[in-house]
Amino acid sequence: MNSGRVPFVHLHSRSEYSLLRSGLRMRDLVRLAAAHRMPAVALTDVMNMHACVSFHDQCYREGVKPILGAEIALEPVVPAIDVDPQNPTVFELVILAEDYAGYQRLCEALTRAHLDAGAVTPRVATAWFEELAGKWIVLSGGAGGEVFRHLAAGERGKARDAAAWLAHASGPGRFFLELQWHKLPEERTVLPALVELSKQLAIPTVATNQCAYAAPADASTLELLARIRTGSAVSSIDDLAPASDQFHFKSHEEMADAFRNLPEAIANTVAIADRCAVELPVGKGHLMPAFDAPGGMQNRAYFEQLCLEGLRARYPDWESEDAAAHHLTKKKRAEIEKRLAFETETIVSMGFINYFLIVADFVRHARQQGIPVGPGRGSAAGSLVSYLLGITDVDPLDFGLVFERFLNPARRKMPDIDMDFCERRRPEVIEYVRTRYGRDRVAQIATFSTMRARAAVRDTGRILGTPAQKVERVCALLGDHYRGHPHLRFGVIADALDKHEPLREAYREDRDINVLIEFARRIEDMPRNLSTHAAGIVIGAQPLRTLLPLARSSDGEALTQVDMFGVERLGLLKMDLLGLTNLTIIDDALKLIRDCSGESVTLAAIPLDDAPTYRLLQRADMLGIFQLESAGMRRLARDIGMESFNDVIALVALYRPGPMPMRDTYVRRKHGVEPVAYPHEKLEPILKETYGIMLYQEQVMQCLHSLLGYSLADADIFRDIMSKKLADRIPEQKAQFMQRAAKKNLDPGLAETLFEDIARFSGYGFNKSHATAYALVAYWTAYLKANRPAAFFAALMAGKLQDEAKLAEIASECRARRIPLLPPDVNQSSALFTVERGAGAIRCGLAAIRNVGPQAVGELLSERSAHGPFNSIDDLCLRIDRRTVSRKVVDSLVKAGACDSFGIPRQRLSFIADDITAGWERGAESELQRSFFDAFDTAATALSPTRAKLDAVGEWDVPTRLAFEKEMLGFYVSGHPLDAIAPVWRALSTADARQTGFQPEQADDAGDTAEFFAEQRRVVMGGLVTATDWRKSRKGTSYGILSIGDFYGTSEALIWSELFDKYRARVKQGSLWFLEGTLKRSFNRVSLWTDRLAPAGEAIEQWPDGVRIRIGEAHANEGVLEALASVFARHKGPLPVDLVFVDEKGEAPVVRLPDEQRVAPSQELIAGIESLFGEGCVSFAVP
Repeated sequence: MNSGRVPFVHLHSRSEYSLLRSGLRMRDLVRLAAAHRMPAVALTDVMNMHACVSFHDQCYREGVKPILGAEIALEPVVPAIDVDPQNPTVFELVILAEDYAGYQRLCEALTRAHLDAGAVTPRVATAWFEELAGKWIVLSGGAGGEVFRHLAAGERGKARDAAAWLAHASGPGRFFLELQWHKLPEERTVLPALVELSKQLAIPTVATNQCAYAAPADASTLELLARIRTGSAVSSIDDLAPASDQFHFKSHEEMADAFRNLPEAIANTVAIADRCAVELPVGKGHLMPAFDAPGGMQNRAYFEQLCLEGLRARYPDWESEDAAAHHLTKKKRAEIEKRLAFETETIVSMGFINYFLIVADFVRHARQQGIPVGPGRGSAAGSLVSYLLGITDVDPLDFGLVFERFLNPARRKMPDIDMDFCERRRPEVIEYVRTRYGRDRVAQIATFSTMRARAAVRDTGRILGTPAQKVERVCALLGDHYRGHPHLRFGVIADALDKHEPLREAYREDRDINVLIEFARRIEDMPRNLSTHAAGIVIGAQPLRTLLPLARSSDGEALTQVDMFGVERLGLLKMDLLGLTNLTIIDDALKLIRDCSGESVTLAAIPLDDAPTYRLLQRADMLGIFQLESAGMRRLARDIGMESFNDVIALVALYRPGPMPMRDTYVRRKHGVEPVAYPHEKLEPILKETYGIMLYQEQVMQCLHSLLGYSLADADIFRDIMSKKLADRIPEQKAQFMQRAAKKNLDPGLAETLFEDIARFSGYGFNKSHATAYALVAYWTAYLKANRPAAFFAALMAGKLQDEAKLAEIASECRARRIPLLPPDVNQSSALFTVERGAGAIRCGLAAIRNVGPQAVGELLSERSAHGPFNSIDDLCLRIDRRTVSRKVVDSLVKAGACDSFGIPRQRLSFIADDITAGWERGAESELQRSFFDAFDTAATALSPTRAKLDAVGEWDVPTRLAFEKEMLGFYVSGHPLDAIAPVWRALSTADARQTGFQPEQADDAGDTAEFFAEQRRVVMGGLVTATDWRKSRKGTSYGILSIGDFYGTSEALIWSELFDKYRARVKQGSLWFLEGTLKRSFNRVSLWTDRLAPAGEAIEQWPDGVRIRIGEAHANEGVLEALASVFARHKGPLPVDLVFVDEKGEAPVVRLPDEQRVAPSQELIAGIESLFGEGCVSFAVP
């Protein structure tokens, strides 16, 4: 340190983790301290220590001593009257931990503030402060501190009392009056008073600057964040000018100059820093929770006992003495014994027995409670021990999975077993863990919602009042850049400004966009709020609040204040317990099969060579199939030709960003179009299943092991370095590779080539263990769909209850498969979708009806169970609790068709129900109302004057009835508005609602959808006009937005000015139209930009200029073709006809029929052809 420099340390600093209360990034805070050669720096975020672990690590990387602290909200020391009990008065106070014990006490204080304060505003009680102080340095706070506030208000007596109390409670020499000079008017008055108070009470002072941004030029960023937090926009950019620009990271010189008359206040910063020395236990081993084995057994003995039990369960003939009964070969038995011994020794030597016992314990509990558990996730499926303990359901020896990919003895790293559970019952598993290991030792893990590039732009634009079209233009340009750089995680705005010319041009030429981007880039990637990690939980060896601070999650449970990386750095046991909807769907389907047929189907009994399943996969019939639904997956499945379970594993692995370049090669080699080549002949046994391609990470490891003698542990390290492209470590790995190659007498040129090949494959190989486990779930769903379609679709609809578009798509699929869909029924339906015995029809559940919530469903089902079916609408209204089943619920039941079993038309039922329930909303039920109900419950009801008038009311017309069904259920049940023109719709439409609507850019098939829309393919769409919205743009241009409903959902079509005047009066809600145009994406929504439209009847007569008929092999016989000629004879006209004969390998050349067999387009023509060759065989060519 230079002799002329006055030493100074910042002790009051907020980072971005103060959540919209600071524009200073934590890493910049540390780097600034290092650049100014400050010996230490404190992090004091508001009511949290979210960044304490990463701050601690960053400081040591930069050579700066970390001071861990927090700016807490303390109850008033001097009693105050709270005007709003939900928002009690609190004051700012800064706490700095002196040592690790002080850090633990601060964790306790913050945890109590969030979990135990019991108010809307988390706060630290004065009693807690008194109890926990003693290992802290306490600063009185800045303008938000109680001493400061009393002095600013002229209440010197209260200020004196508060300071005296805080000094006494903090302990001798541990309380300092904080002096700040941000050039605020209040400070000019209060600062001398603080100095005077210091002398009166003999309390030392300390100079601080409440750092909230890096430099004075960044002051407006803090104001922007404050306005984002409060949601208040500015009227001009000048409104972001702060009252002071002095809340920045000041240098030694700036602080010394500001407090030149108080040198002791500057010196005290260094003295305090010297007293604070917290060493977090990062990277110092694992804090493994204890596991109590039953019966007082040693944990290793219990572990080995469970493995032996697993051997007996997984291999029933493991201990059989009957040689004839053995299914295990000697080779497989030897492999099991060797692998088990190796895995056990590795687990024991690394100290992870408790880890496996803990996971096996809660998985066993889940299975015992009937909670579906996934077959595995991630690399854990490569462990035989995991398989024997029931943690996974994949035999790693059957699929060539490698243990060292999961647990590498060369790396002292905690295992990572992620588990999938039924989404509906996942909370039960977490609750068991809390109960089993102690609620104070289990918490969910925090994550942060951050302002990514486009979110930052939109938030900034909203505050600045930037025109919406300019905001969305910038977002679209950023989206374009991101699609070209999908692996870019942070700093997208800066990267786009550097590389994306359209954004640079807008930035240069438009001042609004320039200002927008300048502010947005300052806040990009900053955390906005604390949230809960989707799956992560932590289990502590001791109460967690002694290790890290806790907060309260949105569901009221304990939540770590640090994220998963901080949890891991502290050595805590972190696990991901994920909820997987597809496990719920599978379990529901199995229960429906059992309830409907009495047959018990188990997943373990499902054969992996089921022919119907592979036929379904070959057709790419993927709706509802786990992981395989996307357009790209369907296309790749057709290309591969699904013939075995290995193909399913390969499909899951190939359709990832890394292995994408290998897809075409894999397909060509599989079908013999391209010869299979191996990098080296010795690698053929390893790479044969993937046609010479190192598709899996395990194959990379096995190749290194087989060819060059790497241990699998060393091979995993090689793979990891190459896949992460760790440039500083690659030369060392290459040198080792070449040395091993030389020892194996490999030609140097060949060795060089092999290194490049293996290094390249390492970069995009996929984890086979994960692919295998997830392929198994995909196969299960495909098996159920192929063999038990009614149960599968009923379960699928239950799993997609909140997704109206998906429900409509599933309903359409059921209709196509001739699976009847029955409306909900108050006397037949369960809560969810069920399968009717014998009929094989799907009955809609009561929970599927809009406005009928869980409580109403429960009331209806419990009343029906207790007292039998409902006999009439009057009986239903009399028996149910109207506080739960309201008037609105009854109306929804009627409109959905749930009361059809009463034998009265729905429209009449609606009037009757309205008549009965009208009095419910006028107050409590009176004796008169009870008499009214009793009267309706007699045989005389039908003779009452009011009811007699309703007898003349019939059913709603079909469109109205269907519209109510759609409104209540999200899909049509008793019919569809397009049924009348279904053949025409199939023949004329080239796209449907599935290709429109929200299409996220980050979907796994983003590349395919981007390619699809880049082609600007013209399409024809048709359907029912469900809504019209005629508008004018800001420029005065007229346009319309039509909502078009088809069998698969609803699409949005745009009608531009040239068509506006011509069609506005003609296009009416409830009419059937066809539209031609181009599908275009705008801000993740795909809509049809229309340039031609016509009513359905007009379109079928005027649009087609040719007919194409697809004929399968089964129908290509002389008799059927003669019948086709007869159809043509009845519909002669001008359109040429093409026949396409389709076989298993694809389509044969098109055959154009003679001119005398030309036809006229009509619904009757299509119906006649479809009666011969099936629905969907006809398509019209549209010019």
